[in-house]
Amino acid sequence: ADAAGTGSAEQRVKEQDEDGLDAEVLFPAMVAGPVFWRNIAHDDPYKAVIRAYNDWLAEEYCAVAPDRLIGLGVMPITNARDAVAEMEHCKKLGLKGIQLGALPNGQGYPTRHYPRECHKASNLVHVCDVYDALRTKRPYRDSWESERVLGYIEERTGTEFEPAAASAFVKMMRKVEGGIQLSAIAATNGTAAPTSAANGATPAPQAPAPKPAGQP
Repeated sequence: ADAAGTGSAEQRVKEQDEDGLDAEVLFPAMVAGPVFWRNIAHDDPYKAVIRAYNDWLAEEYCAVAPDRLIGLGVMPITNARDAVAEMEHCKKLGLKGIQLGALPNGQGYPTRHYPRECHKASNLVHVCDVYDALRTKRPYRDSWESERVLGYIEERTGTEFEPAAASAFVKMMRKVEGGIQLSAIAATNGTAAPTSAANGATPAPQAPAPKPAGQP
């Protein structure tokens, strides 16, 4: 069997029985699914991927137990007309609801009627969330190498990610990942890892070695 929550529809229903659940509302992982699909440059292939997902969800997965597997259709974020058309298609498929990946303005947040910047903590959490999602191995894809994820974040800095938060995060992670790699190499070779003095910092004072018992 696959990992819990990631297998076939039959396995999902069996898990519901084991957990004492009557039904579940099923929605996609946005970062690794619909958000990632939007990387498709041309709108027609992108919309075709969404249509294929919604058809599979309704006709093959949820059809196993329609009253217990309640799937949410995915909407394209090309324009409002395309979203309405796909919503009507989802209704014909019998899906009970949809998930909006973006608002009518094409963004993940509403148009503000007065200037108000997003909180700095929220900007940083968004970067961290995407990094964690892409670095984590999923049943449907391997984890990305750290440098690949950092490159992904850099490419979208100023559009998807707030520049200051993204730049600071990338700089920090490259420093941290570099330190981890140096420590791993030192451990493999049986040598000491570089101390903080190598980075221009003052090393912490070392405690004197304890004297053997009986010596003043």
